[in-house]
Amino acid sequence: MRVAEIAERVGCDPESAYSKFADTREGTRFHNMQWPTFVTDENYRLFCKALADYANSEEGPQSNGRHELFLSVHELFEKGNEIGGAPKKRHYNLDKSFIGTDEANLMLLKAAHKGMTQQAIAAYLGCSRTAVQKRLSALADGVRFGDSYIKAEPTSRGGLKSTAHPIFLPLRLHEVYLMLSALGEFRAERSGGDPERVVADDLARRIYYQLSDYAKGGIDKALDERGVRLAGLRPDFDSSKGVDDSDRIVMYEKMGLNLKVGLVNGDVLVGCFAHHADLQKCVNAAEISKDGSYIVFKLLDGRYWAIDDSQVFSVVAASGN
Repeated sequence: MRVAEIAERVGCDPESAYSKFADTREGTRFHNMQWPTFVTDENYRLFCKALADYANSEEGPQSNGRHELFLSVHELFEKGNEIGGAPKKRHYNLDKSFIGTDEANLMLLKAAHKGMTQQAIAAYLGCSRTAVQKRLSALADGVRFGDSYIKAEPTSRGGLKSTAHPIFLPLRLHEVYLMLSALGEFRAERSGGDPERVVADDLARRIYYQLSDYAKGGIDKALDERGVRLAGLRPDFDSSKGVDDSDRIVMYEKMGLNLKVGLVNGDVLVGCFAHHADLQKCVNAAEISKDGSYIVFKLLDGRYWAIDDSQVFSVVAASGN
């Protein structure tokens, strides 16, 4: 049986992401192979490379189309193992595919918006429930995507709940300039305590500081001519009354700044938010209720300190940042 016949069995119609790969020169060669020939060591290796080269090229699918392509190929191999007539079974799973770890986590976060169960997520990602559990555990602990930190909450059904909508846009320099200009004009129309200005400042800063020195040099003058000054920008979180303390902590943590946290009993702690630290690391762990809401703080001397949310009076950036 040919690969093409098996592709039809799994619903790869002419408009599918897989069919578009099959229309390429390399894709056509594999698409017309007999299944037993297709799954030999050498052809399997060459197919995976050809598929990855296509998927990661300008001609390859975008966004959800990448997930569709992966899942189609995953299902193609599973069906081929059933009816292809080859003694050797092959699989095309997430960990061996053109989908990277960060991209798979992003796919999982998107699935989390729908409140999917672990079983549904496993089907969505074409992997085992064990693999899903490992990824869910990592996302529940918190992961970084570039300069962004994202944490998803477990649900009662064993899945994840997330309101994060991670967007990654590789932009050309003139596109970055337009985006920063728009943010600069937006913030200029608002007072320093306006929460929307705080958000605009945070977005602009995170975009600007991902640029290379060459790119900054290329747009600084143009931005300055328009009255948009971003170099050295630090969002005015301290005076923003519309931002609560927990949001301030996350915002400053994203910026890599030390915080000064004032407590209702008059104590002041200086350090940084330690989102991966376990409560047991804290020197005052015995004083904190595990059922309560708390944050873990790494003090300047290296000690970890747990802070009950209800005891936080104020959060500002520490001097000397």
